[in-house]
Amino acid sequence: MPDKNSFWSTIPGVLKGIAAVITAIGGLIAILYQFNVLPIKPNGNNINSQEINNLIERISEIDHHKEALLNEIDSLSPEAEHNPDAVMAIREMERTIEDQNEEKEGLQRRLNQLQHR
Repeated sequence: MPDKNSFWSTIPGVLKGIAAVITAIGGLIAILYQFNVLPIKPNGNNINSQEINNLIERISEIDHHKEALLNEIDSLSPEAEHNPDAVMAIREMERTIEDQNEEKEGLQRRLNQLQHR
């Protein structure tokens, strides 16, 4: 006489059923990633892209500001021979340029790290 117990009524049967469902879900997720339906790193990539863009923008701002300071130094240089205030202004601008160079180096290091991930 055949056993009337269902496959689902035994512990091995329940475990096999759960394993089959987990495997099916995992396979479905893998297929969705393969066909780019699901993003691989939805938050990580967006944050990195945004940070990269912010770093590039800040580096560009520093370059423009340094260029403006250098032009101002060039325009003040003839006055520096007769005007101590011009000399002080030039020195202050040179210190600002040095600070901006240091900031730019740090930003470029961070940008390189992000781009090589």
